[in-house]
Amino acid sequence: MNKTAYKKLLEDICLDYCNKDKWCILKEFLVKAHLSPRLLSQMKCLEILKWELSKKFDREYTWERTILFWTDGGYAKLFADMYTEDISPKKLYRQIMKVKPI
Repeated sequence: MNKTAYKKLLEDICLDYCNKDKWCILKEFLVKAHLSPRLLSQMKCLEILKWELSKKFDREYTWERTILFWTDGGYAKLFADMYTEDISPKKLYRQIMKVKPI
């Protein structure tokens, strides 16, 4: 993934937390960590899933339970099968949920 595409991925991941035109500690951390685009995308999918599970069950869903739900429920496998660097994490998450809704 080239620098421009990586920067766009970070913008997409941080959109809910950071103003696009201002400095953001989250974005700065992710840039310095040099995480793979695949890992960043999967983390964003997990974040969306955590929020949706919390909403569905009307209580806070922990990260540990979310990760177990993701892996044991077959969503990690779907992610692995469907992931490409060309797709945004949010779009990929929607595609996964079309195959296997929660």
